[in-house]
Amino acid sequence: IYITASGGPLLNYPYKQFDEINIKQTLKHPNWKMGKKISIDSATMMNKVFELIEASKIFNLSLDKINILIEPSSYIHAIIKFNNGMIKIIAHDTTMKIPIFNTLYHEGNKKYISKDLDILKLNNLEFLKIDKKKFPVVNIIKLLKNNNSLFETILVSANDTLVDLYLKKKIKFTMISRILINILKSKEFIKYRNIKPNSYQNIEKLNKQIDWWKEYVASNDSTLDNNPSPGNKKGGLTTILEKSLGAAAKGGTTPLNQVLAYGEQATHSGFVFMDSPGYDPTSVT
Repeated sequence: IYITASGGPLLNYPYKQFDEINIKQTLKHPNWKMGKKISIDSATMMNKVFELIEASKIFNLSLDKINILIEPSSYIHAIIKFNNGMIKIIAHDTTMKIPIFNTLYHEGNKKYISKDLDILKLNNLEFLKIDKKKFPVVNIIKLLKNNNSLFETILVSANDTLVDLYLKKKIKFTMISRILINILKSKEFIKYRNIKPNSYQNIEKLNKQIDWWKEYVASNDSTLDNNPSPGNKKGGLTTILEKSLGAAAKGGTTPLNQVLAYGEQATHSGFVFMDSPGYDPTSVT
């Protein structure tokens, strides 16, 4: 499988000027009108790393069977080479309506009214290899393994956080890929390549509990990383978030075996998370 990428807003931008890139430039995609988060992922090429992971899971293919090519017009979306020698090219107009339509009605006989074949675009197609200096996040693919692991979860979460920091103007654009690669190569996280997700239900349940706490503290004009005690407000050295992260780092790591609501009976041994009432860091860490 060859997954195509347009190259985003920075395809032809000089590499030597990447440190000067601003948010407005990275949000201005030449072909697609998208939200801020996915626009930044397109600018870094992280969206294609995610698509490669998805394709390997959906089609049960090893990662070395999937490649990424640049096709600037966004008219060709994938190229599939079959074992029988046939090659199919997936082409359609630059609209998400078509893939969404086919996802919903792939087993039906419904018709999507689309434009005629664009011969002019076909005659001017151009395929390029990715410039890994401009888009270093594609090097993350080398760190991936073919098994299901928590490594992809960390990749998604770390990227989400870094894109958010960039949009808040706290880091430069080039720092997204630099920090992300450093995180994934660190001893603390590289081991997660061999740790399988224990339960997707646990992840969903934990996320719901954390989201509830975020909404709760926000309704009280606070945040999860706030300093609620008067002493800390008058000059404490650390925030609750820093204390919690420090405690977690000292405690080491172990698989999360179960997520429980307050008072719910534990049925698994090992590390079990239970939500608990009270304005205390252990309640939401």
